[in-house]
Amino acid sequence: MPVIVKDRKTLGVYIIIIIVILKFALIPLDSSLKAKRVILNEYIDTYRMRSYMQGRHVPAPEANISVEEERRLLKLIAHKDSPVAAIQHETLKSVIKNAEKNGLTVVNFELPDATKGKNITGVSVLLRVKGMSKGLLGLLKEIKNMERLTDVRGIETAKSGDEFFFTITLTAYRMEK
Repeated sequence: MPVIVKDRKTLGVYIIIIIVILKFALIPLDSSLKAKRVILNEYIDTYRMRSYMQGRHVPAPEANISVEEERRLLKLIAHKDSPVAAIQHETLKSVIKNAEKNGLTVVNFELPDATKGKNITGVSVLLRVKGMSKGLLGLLKEIKNMERLTDVRGIETAKSGDEFFFTITLTAYRMEK
């Protein structure tokens, strides 16, 4: 049974009460929605970064390589006469330049000992950078397109306030034979 309002003042009071109730019911929902949207954007960035990293580590099928292709691949690996420190310096210099270009700040770095192998030696560089995750994605794309073959061996992330701290382990290679 509908209520019939005969007085305009009573109708106005009812409308104001309904508006106030709706306001107090919708404001918490709006702030909750904004918080969940921020979390969703972080998940999307993390998903993109992980899918990019997994795409780089898909094993290539074994194939017969022509002599020309082998020479091209050998240019991506440092010569056996190149000192390990020079390879680390070259890698570090180009990564720092690319990090600054992508809005990241290099906090510090380490130059661990090289991992000697029978044919190839792995020359590692450990970087700690801070910035946003979009900058890290740009940096990883730049690393992929570097002049020398450089693998990303590991990435660790930590969040502090609005910024992320990333620990990135890179490996360049030197031919031993």
